[in-house]
Amino acid sequence: MLWVSLKELTRLIDGGQELTLDTIESTFNNNPFLEHVRDKDVDSKRDPLIKCNDSFTKLWDSDISSKQSDKLVSDWVYRLIGNDEAVRRVIEISIEEIQKIVSHTGSDANSSLEKTFLDVGVLRFPDIANPYIRVYHIQLTAWAECRKVYIYARRNSNGVDGEYHMREYKPREKVIEGLAKDLQMIAISEGEKLIQELVRISDTASPVN
Repeated sequence: MLWVSLKELTRLIDGGQELTLDTIESTFNNNPFLEHVRDKDVDSKRDPLIKCNDSFTKLWDSDISSKQSDKLVSDWVYRLIGNDEAVRRVIEISIEEIQKIVSHTGSDANSSLEKTFLDVGVLRFPDIANPYIRVYHIQLTAWAECRKVYIYARRNSNGVDGEYHMREYKPREKVIEGLAKDLQMIAISEGEKLIQELVRISDTASPVN
C-alpha cells in the first residue's frame, strides 16, 4: 500500500520536482489503497514570535535573558506542532539553532540575519500501536535585525515564523477486508497442512504393545 506512494515520490525526486505539501498530498490521495482521513487534518500557522529591545547596553545578552529567550522559543514551537513525539525529535536540533538567532544581538548597526531551518516533510510509518500513515510538513524561519536609533543606542528585533501541516491516511476498508480474507485462506491452508502432517506421523508411528 505505502510503497505505491513512496515509489511515485521517488520518481518525482529523480525528475527534479520539488516536493511541496500539495505534491505530497496529491501523491497520497491518488494512492488507490489509502484513504485520506480529512477530519484529522492540521494546518497550523502561529502569529510570529517577535521580540524587540531598545538599550544602551547589551542587557539582552545576559544569562537570564538568554534562558528566558530560549524557553520562549521552545514553548512557541511546541505550541505550533503539538505533542507528537515523532515530530519533536525531528526538530530538536533546529530549535537550538533558532534560539541562537532569536537571542542574537547585532554588533553592527543596520544589520539583519534570516535563516530557514526547517522546510521538510516527515513521513510516519504505521505500526501496531498506530496503524495509520502520517505526513507532516514543517517550516521554521528565524530572523534577527539591528537598527541604529540613536547615536549610542540601537534597536534589536528578533523573531521566528512557523507553519505546521499534518495529513493522516489509513488503508481503505476494502483493502483491509481483502487482506483479512487472504489471511483466513492462509490460516486454513496452514491448518490443513498441520492436520495432514499429524495424521502422517500418527500412521507411521509404531504401535505400543
